[in-house]
Amino acid sequence: MGINVNQVKEKSIAVLGFILFCIFCAGIFNYQGSKFIYLIFSIASSLLLYIGFFRSPIFFETFIAIFFWLGFWLKFTLRIISFNGAFDIGAPLNYDSSLIVSSVGLSAFVFAGLLRRKMSFNTAGTSNFELSNLDSFYKKHRLVILISFAFMVIFVATTNFFFGIYQRGELTAPGVPFVLRGGYVWLLTFGFLSFSALFLFFELKSINSKFYTVLILGLLGSFVTSVSMLSRAMVLSAGALFLGVYRQLYDFKIKISFPKKSPVLLVFSIMVVVVGSAIIVN
Repeated sequence: MGINVNQVKEKSIAVLGFILFCIFCAGIFNYQGSKFIYLIFSIASSLLLYIGFFRSPIFFETFIAIFFWLGFWLKFTLRIISFNGAFDIGAPLNYDSSLIVSSVGLSAFVFAGLLRRKMSFNTAGTSNFELSNLDSFYKKHRLVILISFAFMVIFVATTNFFFGIYQRGELTAPGVPFVLRGGYVWLLTFGFLSFSALFLFFELKSINSKFYTVLILGLLGSFVTSVSMLSRAMVLSAGALFLGVYRQLYDFKIKISFPKKSPVLLVFSIMVVVVGSAIIVN
């Protein structure tokens, strides 16, 4: 008798749901602040996880759902269970304030996911995604764009490092305009990585592509910006670029030999394994 994959999947989800419900019950019992606020926080986290895995999610939604659900809800809940709700952050009122802010942020991602589905926007089948005008502009001015991008990354990262405009766990330097800080935050956390991904997409669409050169540039940019922000998460951004490249290689049916991979693997190893952005930041 064959195995019914759907039944196994449903049973697995049911077992996982039961385990998470038990963790939730233990968490709300040990939480020293408002039980209602913790309930709202748990609902927002659960909805984000649902958005990331069901109803045609895109990769970004799945990644964000796992990242925030593990980093916020599960970590927080297991900690209050392990220490009977005791924290070194003051009164329970501080717990409630933190969970309110987290719930608002998580709910924003949930709302964005629902809005994307309502607008019928989906990036599935990227090989059919048309960016003809930008693609033509990139091919025509490729060298200028890449050199300008490299100088922009170095300038933003250097000024951010020395002036402390945006660094993880640090207060913003006084006197920095809100708009300027917002621009730095976007470029350092999403902007430069998004540009790197877009350039790589255009390179992989080209028949005579030298995409590994752009990939190395993207990895160097990720390394510089991570150190500039005092962030140890460079491996996540670099890993996202690698995952995107290998997915597009599969979609575009591109086969490359190992000698073309080796420079990228070498640079990645030097930056992450040998030198290590995390070691530098520490």
